[in-house]
Amino acid sequence: MADLRIELYGELVGHLVGTHRRTFDFVATKGAIEKFGLGSTILSESIPFDLIASRSRASRRRNPDLPSGGSWRTTCPAAKAAGPLKFDSWIEEFGTTLGLVIERYDRASDFPRGRIHQEDMNQALGASKNEKYQEYGGKVSLKRIAAVLGRNGDRASVEQLLKLVTVSQAVGNLDMHGKNISMIHLQDGSTKIAPAYDVVPQTHLASDGRMALAINRKYVHAAITFDDLAAEGQSWGVRSAHEIVTTALEAVDGFVRSETPVEKAYAGLQDDIAKFTRNLLEGRATGSTA
Repeated sequence: MADLRIELYGELVGHLVGTHRRTFDFVATKGAIEKFGLGSTILSESIPFDLIASRSRASRRRNPDLPSGGSWRTTCPAAKAAGPLKFDSWIEEFGTTLGLVIERYDRASDFPRGRIHQEDMNQALGASKNEKYQEYGGKVSLKRIAAVLGRNGDRASVEQLLKLVTVSQAVGNLDMHGKNISMIHLQDGSTKIAPAYDVVPQTHLASDGRMALAINRKYVHAAITFDDLAAEGQSWGVRSAHEIVTTALEAVDGFVRSETPVEKAYAGLQDDIAKFTRNLLEGRATGSTA
């Protein structure tokens, strides 16, 4: 079997060599190193372009969840009101059927082949499969994600992550795991957090009520408070954590008061999000009934 070519932004950057899942490896081309630089992580935070591949990082290079394309996901509109969402989504009627239309954020006409390279945090942290949940092995956590995003001094992306975490808590998005947070690798080698996606209210569904990633060491959504959100951000080095959390919650609060749910939405969803948000703003646990 021929080696698998790996191309990025119109350049051949390497090959996957070998046929066995335990021994195959990524080998960077000299052209990739010349164009993007020795040690560049433009393909993946887990796979730097090296002349000689490090044996200690071989398991990361063999991760079955290697970056492979883009994202096309649904997101609660509250995320756009609070900041972490930058693309549009809307309900549209197709004949007699209502459908959710979502603008892709990983496409742009000024990029080679119109594609923007992204990598989710499972890939960036060398995790695979159910390791996207913190309680499965602990490879993925919000603090580790923040460290990856801020590795090159990008504090804006770290602050955007705190907004995403805050909005997810306010709307009841339990499934904010390692594959639902991504970063974008730009052609110049810089990175930034990807727009929010898969921010979906879920507390009204049958579940254990636990967050995929702990917030200030807490997993139970109903027990998490404003202080937990701020403390989580502060643990990443965010100095203005209180202000960021407050601004995001106020944006969600304003949005949920003015929004008119679609006809077939869960009847109690608007009230749930309003309650969660007010509880957080007023210092109570998210699920408090007081």
